Amino acid sequence: MPHATQADLQLLVSIVNQVRRWTDDKQQPMEVWPGSEMEADEAACAPDCSPAHLVLWTINSATDSLHAITEMIWTRGKYIPTAFYPLMRTALVSVTRALWILLPDDPGERRKRAFGEALKEATSERQALVEFNTLPSVSRMLETPPGELIADLDIRIKKLSARLEGEKPKGDTRMIKALAEQVSLQSDLPDADELVGRYMLMWHAFSGTVHGFTWQDQFAAVVDEDPGTEIIGDFLQNLLHVASAVEEALDLYMRRAGQARLLPS
Repeated sequence: MPHATQADLQLLVSIVNQVRRWTDDKQQPMEVWPGSEMEADEAACAPDCSPAHLVLWTINSATDSLHAITEMIWTRGKYIPTAFYPLMRTALVSVTRALWILLPDDPGERRKRAFGEALKEATSERQALVEFNTLPSVSRMLETPPGELIADLDIRIKKLSARLEGEKPKGDTRMIKALAEQVSLQSDLPDADELVGRYMLMWHAFSGTVHGFTWQDQFAAVVDEDPGTEIIGDFLQNLLHVASAVEEALDLYMRRAGQARLLPS
């Protein structure tokens, strides 16, 4: 780990232990308990979407991504920026979606957000299937012809749009602001405005890496003179900010689902 101070190592150890605990937590059932807020949300949103499924899928995606990063650093002792950036962005995007759905105390708002995220997903899936429909080689890999799947999705998109009463799902910036506000309230991390900036930098710059672009390199700084490793932003702090968001999402899910945390913090 380049130029690691004792404080850096202590922070890394705490994050590694935190992520490993999440991995252990996932071996336990995370059911929605009877009488919980999430059970009521599931019933109200059925059959058009499942808030619990959306949230658990995104939390799983975030924890797996952070687990891959921390284990690579811990076992190899090196930064691998081009591998870390896509994983960091996956974790950030995923936990942002999870917290966006979970945050409101108003059940009507939670359900509206779940419908909005389900609509985004259905629209994205439809775009992929339209392209698959033009590629016989891909079509042969699918059990159901793309044309049939598109027809089913059109019905689902129409139903989700009706549930939203014509309102469009919120965009990325609004969701990141909500994430930053919540994380800053529940921790000793910087204020919400600073966190918005840090999350937005990760969101866009790491996306550039995913797409093979080079523009994000202007935000990188050399952190190890020997191999010339460059990192965008303060990597450990960025890792901490994303990990803090995941911790908040897990805690909030357990509360909405009627459970206490299965393992101690």
